[in-house]
Amino acid sequence: MKTQSPLAEQLGRQLIKDGYCHVPEVAPPDLIEHIRKKSDAWADNLPKEEKERRRHQGSLISVYDHEEMLPLITLPAALDVLADLGYPDPRFYSGYIISKPPEVAPPLFWHQDGILWTEPISYTDTPHQFFLMYYLVDTHRENGCLRVIPGSHRNRHRLHALPPAHTDDIQSADEHHPALQEDPDEVDVPVRAGDLVIGDARLLHSAHPNRSTRRRTVITLWFCPTFPDMSESTQAFYSKYREKPPSWSDEAWRTLAPLRCAYEGTASPPESHRIPDERLS
Repeated sequence: MKTQSPLAEQLGRQLIKDGYCHVPEVAPPDLIEHIRKKSDAWADNLPKEEKERRRHQGSLISVYDHEEMLPLITLPAALDVLADLGYPDPRFYSGYIISKPPEVAPPLFWHQDGILWTEPISYTDTPHQFFLMYYLVDTHRENGCLRVIPGSHRNRHRLHALPPAHTDDIQSADEHHPALQEDPDEVDVPVRAGDLVIGDARLLHSAHPNRSTRRRTVITLWFCPTFPDMSESTQAFYSKYREKPPSWSDEAWRTLAPLRCAYEGTASPPESHRIPDERLS
């Protein structure tokens, strides 16, 4: 069994206690720059109606729409980080290109991305879904850096009373909505381009508005860090993406195959549920 370094032990404890950690300089600059140019073009070319509907996110483009995202999804340095943190066999679920345009982008609404709140695993310290976030430019408060409520993945917070993510109510929120306000418990997470932020899906998080003159993009990749140890029904839930997307080559899909969430049994998946119950105390 591999011995953890002191830094990995510290980050692993933070991930369990606070729900997130920040690892500098994981993705190489040339890869980040290549993806930035591609994703800027994809976001700019979205229909006007989609830009308005997703104005709080900026965009929500699936990485399954673009084979060019494969090198970031399978990045060996990131998989090594997860292994060092104690997750040697993570599996990829899905991901999105979330890109805020310059000067006009409002804040992202407070939300958490837990989707299995009917299941016992959602109320334990065992993480079952991580986001791996790569920002493509340096971030700070002025251009929309990430902000989080530490510990909210395991403890109820007043922001849990907000409407669930992606509902019409929260998507259409105006500037006075509670989901868009600053919170006294929030912590900013500014990063450099190519850094890696790992977070528990259950963590309450948001982002500041982008008031800069440059587009601010984050690639959010969803992984199941403990997939082989999950119940069969939970594995069935996360094995949603079984078929090769039309835009992907056979070779690229084969490259991703060992990393994908894959379940071939007969168990039925649970229903998605985004609201924690009284077990989150």
